[in-house]
Amino acid sequence: MTIRVVCYGLGPIGLGIARLAAARSGVAIVGAIDVDPHKAGQPLAALLGAGAPAGGDVIVSADAAATLAEAQPDAVLHATSSSLASVRGQLLQIIEAGANVVSTCEELSFPWTAQPQLAAELDAAARRAGVTLLGTGVNPGYAMDALPLMLTP
Repeated sequence: MTIRVVCYGLGPIGLGIARLAAARSGVAIVGAIDVDPHKAGQPLAALLGAGAPAGGDVIVSADAAATLAEAQPDAVLHATSSSLASVRGQLLQIIEAGANVVSTCEELSFPWTAQPQLAAELDAAARRAGVTLLGTGVNPGYAMDALPLMLTP
């Protein structure tokens, strides 16, 4: 079985996620979304860099709705922002497209305390659509700055 994925957000973390997805057997990247005008219109493979697994013939788009409708992904690997309020619209759009979501949004890791209404809204939307919404959270300041400093002798 092949899982069809769209990579949504192609900053340093999103590109890292896309590289890992492209290298996995059983995963097919069928779309890529980023609002950066320097990335939109580019082949995903070019953004992944030399030596990275091929991204197929996927062209990065700034039009999330069109990409989701055309690609019809099983899942979206979402890496755009740490603020749940700022990604609300993106998440609802993905859910309404019928795709499962795995997001790096830190506040989505456990939104019930800080954003109970938004958490309930997203949970209800995902349940209605029959999809899952998983917030994994990632803190680039910790992972890329603090952790290496702590591990340095």
